Amino acid sequence: MNDLRHAFPGQETDEPVFIFVRPYWLAFVPTALIFIFLIAVSLLTQFSIAGGNLDFVPSDIWPSLILILGVFQLIAIVVFMISVFDFYYDIVLATDRELVDIDQEQLFFRRVARLNLEDVEDVTSTTQGFFQSTFNYGGVEIQTAGETRNFIIANIKQPAVVEAIISDLAAQAKSSIPEPKRSPEGSAKAVIEGKVITNPADLATLGAIDVDDHRFDL
Repeated sequence: MNDLRHAFPGQETDEPVFIFVRPYWLAFVPTALIFIFLIAVSLLTQFSIAGGNLDFVPSDIWPSLILILGVFQLIAIVVFMISVFDFYYDIVLATDRELVDIDQEQLFFRRVARLNLEDVEDVTSTTQGFFQSTFNYGGVEIQTAGETRNFIIANIKQPAVVEAIISDLAAQAKSSIPEPKRSPEGSAKAVIEGKVITNPADLATLGAIDVDDHRFDL
């Protein structure tokens, strides 16, 4: 990843990215385990049928049953790959002027929702349970003004840092600070792919900001 300034449709050429997050892989493990279990059971059944170990199943339907299980495995693998694709390409970004929620729905449909920072009313982060607390991932909810739907970011790394950065940028937007002067004021300057960035120079290396951007002393 080296050009986050072209990370989503409609992004301005001078629009930096301070948040680029997608769901943490550990949140996908339960779904993966379900698929692995179903495929393993179907394979075990196939081998049992082929070995003649299922006496309660009439032998004349063994070939058909093996074929049906093979088709099931193929469908399960295809559905699993689509699930991985959908999971990986759900992305949320925050720039100096807006939040962008890219929601991959099915294989060939992508929904992009945008929210101006001025419309952010409140930001809260949650970390629940043993795994989220241990591996530092959780959710962030952005409450919006008016009838605009809330932004809910699920299962991301560093939720508290993401909350702080979005709250900071939204406060600056509401204070009428010009876009070219907005940047996170805390020690954390960005969260990119779950990693907290504290050195502004790293943002330029990642392509999140232009090397000529004067909001940081690079």
